[in-house]
Amino acid sequence: MDEWSEAMYSMRLINKKPGPALAIFLSTLPFLVIFVAYAIASHLRLLENPSDKLLPSPAKVLETAQRLLTGPVQRANSAVA
Repeated sequence: MDEWSEAMYSMRLINKKPGPALAIFLSTLPFLVIFVAYAIASHLRLLENPSDKLLPSPAKVLETAQRLLTGPVQRANSAVA
């Protein structure tokens, strides 16, 4: 292949749109990477200090979210400004 043919082939490859399955995978990939990085960082911090509250474990985050979302509503006695 000459240089011009190679350039045309790469341009086509760059402009190619992914199929539906690949598009879904590529759109969820950044969230998966962030979740894995958070889980690893949380695990490493909790190894040094089990009572660390800066990066709680994903299980603790889910437990707290479930408690807050499904528990009874606690209202203050006074009006909220």
